[in-house]
Amino acid sequence: MTSATYIFAYGSLISQVSRSHTGESGPAFACRISGFQRDWCYIPDDSINRTWQCVGCTPASSPSTTVNGCITEVPPAELPSFDKREYGYKRVSLPLEQLEFVEPKDKDLHQLLEQQHATVYIYVVTERLNQKIPLIQSYIDVIMDGCLNVSEEYAIEFVKTTGNWDNAVWLNDRLNVQYVRPLNYDDLVDGRVEQIDTILHEHAPKAMKQRLSVSMSLESLMSVASR
Repeated sequence: MTSATYIFAYGSLISQVSRSHTGESGPAFACRISGFQRDWCYIPDDSINRTWQCVGCTPASSPSTTVNGCITEVPPAELPSFDKREYGYKRVSLPLEQLEFVEPKDKDLHQLLEQQHATVYIYVVTERLNQKIPLIQSYIDVIMDGCLNVSEEYAIEFVKTTGNWDNAVWLNDRLNVQYVRPLNYDDLVDGRVEQIDTILHEHAPKAMKQRLSVSMSLESLMSVASR
């Protein structure tokens, strides 16, 4: 019997637009998983010259620790494309009992997954480098926009359940976008950027106070800083 394949998205893959840059995927269903923690960390990827931090999940010390995101069905033939995108992560299967669906309308999805003999994968971090690599706003915006398409509360939950917000320099690169799969800011819902900044100011205030606006590329900025 053929089983369905899903990915649990907890970072940029929450965004449907961002997922479409990589491959085909189905509708997304908001959920959270238990037993994992999400943190900012640096995961090298020479294929795109990654010079920014990403979010990464690891098993948590407490089974009650949760991470929010969504699951989306992905054709098995598309998995290599997503594996390539998630270079530096390891794709592992996630026990269905660790999934909790958020929307009342999705309450029967557990039963559907069981009927489909579904496999749900999560990309976890196997190695974190402690380099002082910056956070970039254009990457954060992709995640926050995806969360806000669920609800404002869900975007707040993302901020509150992600660690290490203040472990590195945070650069506002909206004027010179560095992320490789950025939002088209002209297509955003009116007031979305202001909504994102308000949430970040309220729930990551220490880090936001130190956010720097930059108009040069990260590569140029790091070159200047190293002189």
